[in-house]
Amino acid sequence: MVTQEASSKFLGFLYQIERALYRIFASEHNSAIFGIETADDVVEEISFGNGQFHVSFEQDKHALSTSGQPYQDSSKNLWHTMHIWLSTMKDAREKYEEISYCLVTNKNVGENTLAN
Repeated sequence: MVTQEASSKFLGFLYQIERALYRIFASEHNSAIFGIETADDVVEEISFGNGQFHVSFEQDKHALSTSGQPYQDSSKNLWHTMHIWLSTMKDAREKYEEISYCLVTNKNVGENTLAN
């Protein structure tokens, strides 16, 4: 039996694949390596000839509802993501010269929100 929860999780995973494909085709680096559900929903790691590494951690949320958005300031998902990013930041700084963090959703995010 397929439940609504299973459907939304599957759509969320498909959204991660869509986002990874976007990053792959938008990347300007031949040395970029991409991961889905590795260190984050989508990760792009770039190695440079000088030995430096850059990384982008992306957290993706696909929403089916017509109201609200998944990264509102009171969202459990938002604060859980922030907690994970902050708790792993020290280790990431030891490995990567440049780190970026990105929240992505298929919904509009208000201008006066933390996620924006």
